[in-house]
Amino acid sequence: MSLRCDTVLVKLRFADIDAPEYRQPGGRQAREALVALLDNRRLVVETRATDRYGRRIGDILVGDEKVSLRLVSQGWAWCGPRSARTCRSRQDAARDARRGLWQDAAPVPPWRWREQHPYRP
Repeated sequence: MSLRCDTVLVKLRFADIDAPEYRQPGGRQAREALVALLDNRRLVVETRATDRYGRRIGDILVGDEKVSLRLVSQGWAWCGPRSARTCRSRQDAARDARRGLWQDAAPVPPWRWREQHPYRP
């Protein structure tokens, strides 16, 4: 038996990119950019792995495009250390065009921001 479901809540960490934390400079704008990319669109979620905390890691596709690569192209995310050349070239183009986070002369990568602002529940 198969069911069609129009709405499913899935919590997913993007594979191969890192975006600013919500309270970090640029974090709200990055989230707004993500919402604009996903809003009222048919999505495909591809889970690649589960991390040690039980969180899904993967990709979201709108059509045949990875949303994570679009965020990088718009300048709202950094490529991860193991990202493909495609991601790196999009990041370089966003930086050169000073899009998104790259409007700041020295944007702070999220991994550095998290080191300086440890999570306290």
